[in-house]
Amino acid sequence: MHDVFSDLHKEHKTDFGHSNKRFLFYSFGAYKNRLFVFQFAKEETSRKSIEGPVSIQTIPDRSLKYVLMFVHPNYQILLVERKTTAFPNVDFIIRQLEWYFRDRMRHFGYTVNIHPLSRSEKFWEAVDNADFIYELSLTLNAPNIYFGDNDLREMLKEIKDDTNNDETVIEFKSVDGNLDIKKSVWQKWIDYISNVGGRYSLKTKKIGESVEKQTNYDNAEKAHVIKHKEKEYTDDELQDVEMKMKIIHDRAIDKEQKSDEK
Repeated sequence: MHDVFSDLHKEHKTDFGHSNKRFLFYSFGAYKNRLFVFQFAKEETSRKSIEGPVSIQTIPDRSLKYVLMFVHPNYQILLVERKTTAFPNVDFIIRQLEWYFRDRMRHFGYTVNIHPLSRSEKFWEAVDNADFIYELSLTLNAPNIYFGDNDLREMLKEIKDDTNNDETVIEFKSVDGNLDIKKSVWQKWIDYISNVGGRYSLKTKKIGESVEKQTNYDNAEKAHVIKHKEKEYTDDELQDVEMKMKIIHDRAIDKEQKSDEK
């Protein structure tokens, strides 16, 4: 993956089409060829009215909405700016990036999955505080050879070997809200999603309140980074970003090691 991002940096501007839209990468800096910064944009088309020689004319109008993106291939961490005016749905960004990088890596025989590194504590807080649990949906990426509970990873590996799947989806529903989600049973599944890859969706309700839906996107790791609109980042600024990404990386590794010790 490092070579893919290094090439994107060298190319400076790269575009691709997907989901009937055009997307662009602009290189926006790099730090020691291990941390890369990009502006990731989608092109939006509309029509606008302008003053013509004899009447008002309507012509095509194109604009770009973008977010900043920091990538550290060694840590396998991607930081994406949260800007709802450009991309209201973070999952939409992830799906486009996944498609692009899967296409770039396909001839190497790799599948690229992008998922939020999230904190499983928030999931269990929601379970413990709920009076009713209506739905739990688990989507687990094909296993990473290094991370995840050994038994669960082996089971998912066997499924992939048999079916060549990218994801395994499990859903539980109770119309009356009587799902019983035991931590002793499902802890390793939620940890796998939080640290290795996948998605969870939980629907709960407290007495007297409306139904709430929580996903691991809501509990994703966050880092505060200075934003530049035009000038590129300095080495000192990028070194600070790298340090924050290392903290996230080390926290995920520590959680995995503790999970394996259970």
